[in-house]
Amino acid sequence: GTALTRHGSLKVGQARYRDDYGPLDASCDGFVSRHHSRAYLHHLWRAKEPAVHGLLTLHNIKFMADLMADMRAKIWRDEL
Repeated sequence: GTALTRHGSLKVGQARYRDDYGPLDASCDGFVSRHHSRAYLHHLWRAKEPAVHGLLTLHNIKFMADLMADMRAKIWRDEL
């Protein structure tokens, strides 16, 4: 499972996230980042829990919506 972040993609199944109790993406104010840690998502992935797919999808959609909103604002300000 891959989560998109401002610092690149994050593969929650990697062992380094097993004990990482920080938010999925500290710069994101979405539901998943506010309520679920990287360790919890890692656990769901390793347990093959189907809910992890929905949570990652929800996060990635929020990330893309925020990214597009930022780009639209920059275009309107003639910064891009």
